[in-house]
Amino acid sequence: MNILVLNGSPRKEGNTSRMVNAFTEGAEKAGHNVTIEMIALQDIRGCKACEYCHRPESKRICVQSDDMQKIYPEISSADMLVLASPVYHFTMSGQLQ
Repeated sequence: MNILVLNGSPRKEGNTSRMVNAFTEGAEKAGHNVTIEMIALQDIRGCKACEYCHRPESKRICVQSDDMQKIYPEISSADMLVLASPVYHFTMSGQLQ
């Protein structure tokens, strides 16, 4: 199974990363392939609500050229998506949102 973990923590070595590492270790021991993306460390811009991704010619890809272009194929090929985030103000981090 291909597992993609999106780590939304801005801290490289924080508690969320420790949990992601423990999860990854267990999943790999069970024979799964795990890819971790540190979302907060990448150039990912928010949605502009331009509706380009809804047009047939867009092939459901965002018009913005940011680091999400690398992550979209990883999401498509993943059998499991894990969202890891610290809890800030009763929700996940802004970077992961």
